[in-house]
Amino acid sequence: MQVPGPAGSDGSNGSNGTNGVNAYTLTDGTFVMPAELANVTVTVDDSSWMTSGQVLFVQTAGHMEVQSTPTATSVILKNLEDAATSAYPGNAAPSTVISNDSSVSPAGLQGPQGTAASGTAPDSSTYLTVEDETADLPSSVQLEGLGTGIVAFNDTANTVSVKPVGVADNDSLEVDDAAGLTNGELCRATATGIESVNAATGRTTLGLGTSAIVDTGVANNEVVTVDAAGGLTNGEVCIATAAGIQTTPATSLLTATYGLLGEVTGVDMTSGPNDNNISITASRYAVDKIIVENASADVSAAQAGFFTGTGGGGTALANSGPGTLSNLTAGGKQQQLTLTAAATTDTFTTSTLYFRVTVGAASGTADCHVYGYIFA
Repeated sequence: MQVPGPAGSDGSNGSNGTNGVNAYTLTDGTFVMPAELANVTVTVDDSSWMTSGQVLFVQTAGHMEVQSTPTATSVILKNLEDAATSAYPGNAAPSTVISNDSSVSPAGLQGPQGTAASGTAPDSSTYLTVEDETADLPSSVQLEGLGTGIVAFNDTANTVSVKPVGVADNDSLEVDDAAGLTNGELCRATATGIESVNAATGRTTLGLGTSAIVDTGVANNEVVTVDAAGGLTNGEVCIATAAGIQTTPATSLLTATYGLLGEVTGVDMTSGPNDNNISITASRYAVDKIIVENASADVSAAQAGFFTGTGGGGTALANSGPGTLSNLTAGGKQQQLTLTAAATTDTFTTSTLYFRVTVGAASGTADCHVYGYIFA
């Protein structure tokens, strides 16, 4: 039987252990960023702390994965970016040169792809524009009930209100314009009366081109009757006519735009008859101007028309005849074709129109442009 004796005295302390290595390093020289999911060998100050499969972050380059460490100062890294799976999209583009002394440190894995949100944003008609507050709005109100005024919010009193505006049908207003109101001039209702805008300026601002001023109109401080079944809303664009102030919904005017509908260049003006197709960019439009210009020679002897069909068929928008192109004696001249009644009253949906040369000139080419109002 063995009985343990008393414990001996403590032994002397052991020697200190070896210091650990830093879990980071710097690149020793430059390297070129490889293609997605491709490898590159990078020289570093120390690769002894790295292990295969470890994700690292390399300054400027991005997230890369250790494939192996051939030596204590080199590492083979894989570019983890994969556009097909949206993995690591922030990595540097392939062929980017990564500079010397770029930091290399451990990094985490990219998280799983999130799920897309469901539903859609509210329709734009549910949004309200706020302006100056006047009177409190009831706690509950239908949106369509706000159409007769301007919705307002006071951020000091935290109140919402509707500011009634406009002029009722058959009401009268003074013309508030020192020069008076010219028939055909664009105007709008304001708190002080009917204020006019020069027709050319107003229509250009709205993208509607210019318009001619016709007849006489209404003198300053005269009154006119609103000739609109729904009344005249403040800010609505309207036109002075012999019958009174007639309105067109502002939204309709602002929706319509004015511009180039189509064109054809380098038309042979020496032989006729020949049709030259013009593709129209709009699906519903009105023709306002047809201009022929940029003649390469004197083509004033030529005759041409403009039609919705080939061979001069369909609707004639400008008829051919002697003197049709009489202005085009040189390259710096232009000729506006005379529009038919149908061109000035009808809207069109034809996707192709035809510039038809009916009688040729001795030589030369020219370009033809069609301008008008685009509704859709």
